[in-house]
Amino acid sequence: MKIGQAAAQAGVTVRAIRHYENLGLVAPKYGTNGYRIYDQECVERIGFIRCCKEHGFTLLEISTVLLASGVKFDRDGAVALIRQKRAEYLRQQEELVQRIEGLDALLQRLSVPESS
Repeated sequence: MKIGQAAAQAGVTVRAIRHYENLGLVAPKYGTNGYRIYDQECVERIGFIRCCKEHGFTLLEISTVLLASGVKFDRDGAVALIRQKRAEYLRQQEELVQRIEGLDALLQRLSVPESS
């Protein structure tokens, strides 16, 4: 399929796909006419990138999995990356809870009623 079709199927823009290509994250094949050809595996890879970005991964983090695996998708690497990001978010969550508790304590000291 052509780039526009791949973009629509993966839920990204054509510009995003070109950016991923420039970074080496996506490598389409080329037809005899010189047009890029995106197969289903390529579209799935683009979809994986989009999904990871939606969940806070940087392209650098994503590239560590995709570039290490070459053309074939590295499931184990992806699982490790996701677990690492999850642990990072849990640490951030705990820090936020502590900050909120600190703000609540400050409000209590100032005798200001809590508002949600």
